[in-house]
Amino acid sequence: MIRIAPDSSESVFWHQGQAIAEAESRGILARAAFSHANWEYLVFDVEIFNETSDRCLGSPENFSLTTDQNVLIRAADPEKALFTMEMDASRREANAKNTALVGGIVLAAAAVVAATSSDGGDAATDGYVDDTYDAVDASLDVVEEAAMAAWGLSFYDDSVLSVPTNALPAIGSYDFWQNVALRRTTIMPNGSIRGLVVFPRASSTEGGIVLAVPLECGSFTFRFTQMNFRP
Repeated sequence: MIRIAPDSSESVFWHQGQAIAEAESRGILARAAFSHANWEYLVFDVEIFNETSDRCLGSPENFSLTTDQNVLIRAADPEKALFTMEMDASRREANAKNTALVGGIVLAAAAVVAATSSDGGDAATDGYVDDTYDAVDASLDVVEEAAMAAWGLSFYDDSVLSVPTNALPAIGSYDFWQNVALRRTTIMPNGSIRGLVVFPRASSTEGGIVLAVPLECGSFTFRFTQMNFRP
């Protein structure tokens, strides 16, 4: 088990038992807190407020962690992760269509053979393939996707870490990248962004780690302390 909390040198406020580091520079307010982890990833919750009259671009793939052992860990790129998943899904769909096409040709050929060799019975139905995905299934998929999108919007509007981590989509899943990850966003004047940022977990990061949050309009760093506990 690991515990990661803002260093005592950081300006911290508390939200429902969670320590959240906060910094402000020239009208840009940044907040960062440790969210959760698994054996592969560390996840931080980051929120940025733009209180200036100019736009500010935030790109989480530029964020990084630096350990006391001087190991630099780059944040995962949500856009690249989503693109990779969509390409994989597209390949699987294409392969499935090709398999279905070949199967359809084989069935059609079998139906022709059966029809020509029969005595005129019901051979025309021998090659029928039931497509069980119908309009009802499609409508249910739309409802499910709409519900997930609404949940994602609610997450972004909530306070930092107000959603229990066990209620979040699995780290690295499509729903995670689509609905709760911090994604590349131009923060409009008096606007804000909030989301989770994922870092690959290094083999040894016990001690201090520095979260770097570079933005188009400024840069922030937050120092955290990590402690590992073994049962």
